[in-house]
Amino acid sequence: RDTVRELLKAKAHLEGEGQLGLSPTMRAENGTKPERRKHIGPLGRACGGGHADIVWDLLCAKASVDEAGGWTQGSPLHRASGEGHADVVRDLIRAKAELGKAASDATSPLYQAAENGSAAVARELLLAKADVDQANERGISPFSAAVQEGYVGIARELLLAKANPRGYDAANYRFEFFASRNISP
Repeated sequence: RDTVRELLKAKAHLEGEGQLGLSPTMRAENGTKPERRKHIGPLGRACGGGHADIVWDLLCAKASVDEAGGWTQGSPLHRASGEGHADVVRDLIRAKAELGKAASDATSPLYQAAENGSAAVARELLLAKADVDQANERGISPFSAAVQEGYVGIARELLLAKANPRGYDAANYRFEFFASRNISP
């Protein structure tokens, strides 16, 4: 954490470097080449690791709350949601992270929480009014993902938040097929 604070004081570049580091201008001045790929930025890394104190420092330093990175081009909120870090998700929501921003596979942060079994994160996102029926590119909603993975509690919370239990995913599996094995809607 102290290293992060020192880099922030030195005005290290916050976005898209995969770590706090040199800005493109600073890279040009010292002769290093900029990266061609979009890496996960420092905020995304801190969110994925659940480092709430570092996330807070980066948010206070005006790191971009919705910057996408990594192979799925997911936002910091995706990373925190997928890893189950409810405290970090809460801070990102307070910082006005976009709840419905989709990754490259069209998954939402709520889908990430439902698929990975994080009831606390799903609850935070539902309290913030995340879209309960936002499906991924294959047409699978957060409810369907929770049911398929056997996360009964999350599926119930999604139903209470008015998720549609009667939809179909792209493979034409009825939600009821999965629900009959895990929960009764």
